[in-house]
Amino acid sequence: MIVLPIKLRKPHLLLLCFLAISFHGMGYAKKRFDGELSVMHLPDGLPEDSLKKQTSFQPGARWYDESGKLINAHGGGLLYDKKTYYWFGEKRGAKASEGVNIYSSRDLYNWKYEGVALAKSTDPASEIATKGLMERPKVIYNHKTKKYVMWFHLELPGRGYSAARVGIAVSDKVTGPYKYLHSFRPNGHMSRDMTLFVDEDGSAYYIYSARDNYDLRIVKLSDDFLSATQKDTLLFSEHREAPALFKYKGDYYLITSGCTGWAPNRASLHTSKSLFGPWQMVGDPMKGVLAEKTFDGQSTYILPVQGKKDAFIFMADRWNPKNLTDSRYLWLPITFENNSPVIEWTEEWNLTTGWNPLPAAQQEVKSIIQKVNNYWQTTNPTHGRAFWDNAAYHTGNMEAYFLFGEEAYRNYSQAWAEHNEWKGAKSTDKSTWKYSYGETDDYVLFGDWQICFQTYIDLYTLKHDSIRIVRAKEVMEYEMSTSKSDYWWWADGLYMVMPVMMKLYKETGNKQYLDKLYEYFTYANSIMYDTEAKLYYRDAKYVYPKHKSVNGHKDFWARGDGWVFAALAKVLKDLPANDPHRQEYIAKYKGMAEAIRMCQQPEGYWTRSLLDPAHAPGPETSGTAFFTYGFLWGINNSYLDEKTYLPVVQKSWQYLSTFALQSDGKIGYVQPIGEKAIPGQVVDKNSTSNFGVGAFLLAGCEMYRYLNWKNSK
Repeated sequence: MIVLPIKLRKPHLLLLCFLAISFHGMGYAKKRFDGELSVMHLPDGLPEDSLKKQTSFQPGARWYDESGKLINAHGGGLLYDKKTYYWFGEKRGAKASEGVNIYSSRDLYNWKYEGVALAKSTDPASEIATKGLMERPKVIYNHKTKKYVMWFHLELPGRGYSAARVGIAVSDKVTGPYKYLHSFRPNGHMSRDMTLFVDEDGSAYYIYSARDNYDLRIVKLSDDFLSATQKDTLLFSEHREAPALFKYKGDYYLITSGCTGWAPNRASLHTSKSLFGPWQMVGDPMKGVLAEKTFDGQSTYILPVQGKKDAFIFMADRWNPKNLTDSRYLWLPITFENNSPVIEWTEEWNLTTGWNPLPAAQQEVKSIIQKVNNYWQTTNPTHGRAFWDNAAYHTGNMEAYFLFGEEAYRNYSQAWAEHNEWKGAKSTDKSTWKYSYGETDDYVLFGDWQICFQTYIDLYTLKHDSIRIVRAKEVMEYEMSTSKSDYWWWADGLYMVMPVMMKLYKETGNKQYLDKLYEYFTYANSIMYDTEAKLYYRDAKYVYPKHKSVNGHKDFWARGDGWVFAALAKVLKDLPANDPHRQEYIAKYKGMAEAIRMCQQPEGYWTRSLLDPAHAPGPETSGTAFFTYGFLWGINNSYLDEKTYLPVVQKSWQYLSTFALQSDGKIGYVQPIGEKAIPGQVVDKNSTSNFGVGAFLLAGCEMYRYLNWKNSK
């Protein structure tokens, strides 16, 4: 048994405790995450814990300095000087470049803002006047002159890219201020995206895109690092930009980007024995989700980590052209397979875990997820309709894809979406559209035909092809245009549609999605929510005392409440911090969490009737999996107290991974399609279904994120 220290995550709790837990085939301890990990980064506004000391990297999340402000150092590079890292980068306004910022750090996680290293000039005659552009600043130290030297891509004011050249500035102090000296074109060549590299002998080199980015060149710097020498060579002409260079075991490696403006594209890796070539194309070093788009980023620098042999960090920018200030940073460890660099997507990592194999507990969870999903896809090679049961599976499959980047998972969901023409129910006659229960094409407004849009939108985020969301927008916009508010008349509907509306809000910015989501949610609460039990009836006909369990109790169906609990987690994941109804969603979520916790069975599962286990006794997997997902998501994102709720998921994951999971990868004990707990209904190890597998995948992914968070501390 592996016993790991568990650090309670609430800032006011300093207690360290040891928890031992048993998982599938072994014992071990747990913990956590998407784009929001050890610090909960809310979509809008400043997170409550933005001042919290950070202990890990979270690629793509908002990154705050020690004062709680967003780090503004884009297209930058790092310099290690006197046991401190200094990060130089573009100071970006919403639309333009405003100079060069500098930050300092001892640990690479927590950064202090040191100020503006090089500001735009107020002199309109200056080459760095306000209307010019300063990009991709890099600073190196000259041991002979004792000067810190900055090189950057400069566009002269009002001249644009046609006047692209290199600018030089110097300082006696690493933090500046830097004095602008001059600009030039190295040996007459245009200079656009660039980087600097200092070799082991102290010589420095400038790697830059020339000839409108068709050429990539390298030039050796003068001894004082203030100018270029005549040693200037064409590396290759492949229309590449954003160069980032490092040296490993005597070989040089160069990562570049294609030229697609702000849009991300595939990276390429070249290698050479000599800086001046010849350079050989190796391929794309990226692995994982969106690898073909460099994880939606663009290379800027590669940092050798001090004190760690052969440890390098790939630095990239995830540009946001609509608001450049909110462009994000992607820092990922570079590992090596057969001496070839590999950059694999991970949602969170630290300087200890970045270059090490997955811990056994985390690898075990990953293997379980892969086993379950591979079994399902292998035994179900054809793609069914876009109705709720299939679609619920695909929400779990896409979660696994976003976590591990397995292309087979994405391809499986995409083939299903294409098979269904990116639609749910297919009627085009709006006058016939219905939302009571129905499985024909005129039930377009019925949520069981809308859950498919979750996966379509997820696939749209990977490739912005309008066909992927045009039907989703058409259906939901029509629905919102009506005066009706009673669309969600059954508990399942909250999971089917609430995440759809959140995802469409994220893609469109249309606030009506949030307003109508709350309106429909309010109606659902009015007919299904029990304020005393803090749970949801499956629909209005099951409300107590009109309906009772066999022993006269309130009858809350486990899978029904599982749908709602998971839906609330998905809504909170993307809901803006300033949404006026945020606290109500949180209150409903936390109230459900406590109510569900109290009715867990000793074996870790929940029975089909939550408050009357004898009504339909025995284990049930789909509800248990949705609950496990909801609990873990809450722990992982600081909504639920770890000390209180970790024991709950210890037991439920033990049940899911050792009892529900069969040796071949089948998930058993899934109650068949229905709407209530049925006394005497057989639910056994052979009882499986697509939606149950989807719920299991959701739970497994959150368990993996929990462990990832714990291992990153």
